[in-house]
Amino acid sequence: KAVGLRQKGVVANSQRFYQLTKLMDSMHDLVKQLHLFCLNTFLQSRALSVEFPEMMSEVIAAQLPKILAGMVKPLLFHKK
Repeated sequence: KAVGLRQKGVVANSQRFYQLTKLMDSMHDLVKQLHLFCLNTFLQSRALSVEFPEMMSEVIAAQLPKILAGMVKPLLFHKK
């Protein structure tokens, strides 16, 4: 529904969907770096005197072992 809000027609919608998925694929490296920065900040929070909200701490603590073990794989729509 969101893909076809501005443009009408099947071809226009499929082109827009293709553009959106390419954009999402291109953001993986940026998001990965941001994620690593957040994890490093979380790990160093005691030394930096940073307090994270409880919910955020729970999410990071649950994801940290998966990331460090290399179990997280990117979801790519297109081949590089």
